[in-house]
Amino acid sequence: MRETADSSLGATERPLRIVFVAGALSGGGAERQLLQLATALHQLNHQVTVATIAPTDVATDFRQVELWNGQRRTKVGTLWGLTNALFKLRRLCAKEQPDVVVGWLSIPIILAALASRQCRIPFVAALRNSRPETLFATQWRSARYALLRRNLNAASLVVANSQTGIDGYTKLGLISKGQTCVIRNGVNASEFQPTRTQGTNAARAALGIAHQGPIALYVGRIAEEKDIPLLIHVVAASLNCRHDLQWLIVGLAPEKFWAIASQLNVNLSKERVRCIPLLQKMALAYNASTFLCLTSNREGSPNCVLEARACGIPVISTDCGDVREYACSYDRIVAADPESFTNAMNEALAEETASPQGTAVLSIGGCAEQWLTALRSVIRCESKYAPDRLEA
Repeated sequence: MRETADSSLGATERPLRIVFVAGALSGGGAERQLLQLATALHQLNHQVTVATIAPTDVATDFRQVELWNGQRRTKVGTLWGLTNALFKLRRLCAKEQPDVVVGWLSIPIILAALASRQCRIPFVAALRNSRPETLFATQWRSARYALLRRNLNAASLVVANSQTGIDGYTKLGLISKGQTCVIRNGVNASEFQPTRTQGTNAARAALGIAHQGPIALYVGRIAEEKDIPLLIHVVAASLNCRHDLQWLIVGLAPEKFWAIASQLNVNLSKERVRCIPLLQKMALAYNASTFLCLTSNREGSPNCVLEARACGIPVISTDCGDVREYACSYDRIVAADPESFTNAMNEALAEETASPQGTAVLSIGGCAEQWLTALRSVIRCESKYAPDRLEA
């Protein structure tokens, strides 16, 4: 169910023309957040364009522009493709003269900064993690870091989804000056809500789960930062320790999960581990589960943690991203080893306190409102580019 933004939001000022530059609109949590934000801004009658450097098969009401097909078979091919993407983006900005350009993640930040500077358009950088993504670091790292550092410090505003993100980039020397702010990820509060015992049983029935005992939930995809090997070892250790426990893995195809387990020589009971590669109604997974486990070694502001908290289930996680920054009293931050996770699960199940209530989260509409406030502030401050940008 898609949350509808408040139609009165920003009604006193004229709609903005916003260009987001991103890798794609599908993939991980960062892409999903952009899709939700762009949709909310479009519903508020702002003119939103998302320019991507990889193919996107997501249907949207707002405009999409493909800058490049995302193929990168060689280093030279990658450089050529990104150069063409920059030219296309520059032509787009020169022709349409948006009020502001927003770069979403590292490579898009560089492209957005270069194109907006050439067209004298205010530029905002959006950080979605605590350090540049792995893909960004694999090729030409020093050169790319130098480019990223230069363009982050040229941004009118750097927006992160956590203070941890700002601190991480600052520690790497990628942010040394300029203005920064934190706008947390938005959550569809009408979808992710706490449920009672009856709701838990109904959610399990909807997922085809007959188990009546505790269920540990993992939500994620296969990526280096997610540390799937650690997840598999945690699953094995917890199942050996608790015979009443089952696991629900959402986001991983069963054949891939079992293949990785086989490569690690970890034997798991297929009767006690359920893998769902894609789930449209994600709230069912949280409402069916007892707690969420996150094994990542690097995150920004993981959506699954926010959604779990909104649904009122505890989070057991490594110290990644902003998990500690916004931890609730019933969450547990643990070391990245199976024993620590298993001990935390036992502690959580042994507690006799009532089930926690959902934690207040920022709605998608509220997230869009904060972004509008930040973008309008940037446009006003950068009025030297075009003094009439905010005139009716």
